[in-house]
Amino acid sequence: MSTQDKNDGAPGTNQLTGHAYDGISEYDNPIPGWWHAIFLGSILFSVVYMAVFHLSSAKEKLRPEARLARAQERAAAESFALLGELKSDGPSLMLLSTSELAVGKGKSIFASKGCVACHGPNAGGVPGLGLNLTDDYGKNLRTPEDVFHTISQGVTGTAMLGFEAQMGKDDTILAAAYVISLRGTNTPDGIPPEGELMPEWTVPDSDD
Repeated sequence: MSTQDKNDGAPGTNQLTGHAYDGISEYDNPIPGWWHAIFLGSILFSVVYMAVFHLSSAKEKLRPEARLARAQERAAAESFALLGELKSDGPSLMLLSTSELAVGKGKSIFASKGCVACHGPNAGGVPGLGLNLTDDYGKNLRTPEDVFHTISQGVTGTAMLGFEAQMGKDDTILAAAYVISLRGTNTPDGIPPEGELMPEWTVPDSDD
């Protein structure tokens, strides 16, 4: 009696299929349950993956760039919350010009909105385009409020355009605070002063 005959009908996992290949018999053992679980799980995962990443807009929100942008937006919102309500009056602008956070944001706005094209990367001015913003002289500028209004509305008949419509009031205030903070720093590569000597600007007590 062959080995196949001896094992035909054997209970448990030792049943043979009756197939033999080159003298090698094949057991009729079932596929393990964990294999079935992985197979079915892969099918389910592929369906969910296709629905989320190919058939919906969720893929845009899950992209690394999108997650980074949202994180930056949250960080910016939290920073603005620390600054409180931004006001364009003289005392408020002077106080903001002493705030490292406000000046840092204003400097970024100054660089990103094209101000450097006319005033230079160090705000020292560009001949024929923009004035030196680091000295104590100014055209159309006498007070801190004038700095805000110049950035906000521009100056008629000059290359200075109004930026508030493009930047929004908060960013305009922060840009003004940065420009105010530059007064008297006298960057070495600045162009010669133009206009008139401006009156002294004082920072009010924070308790006022």
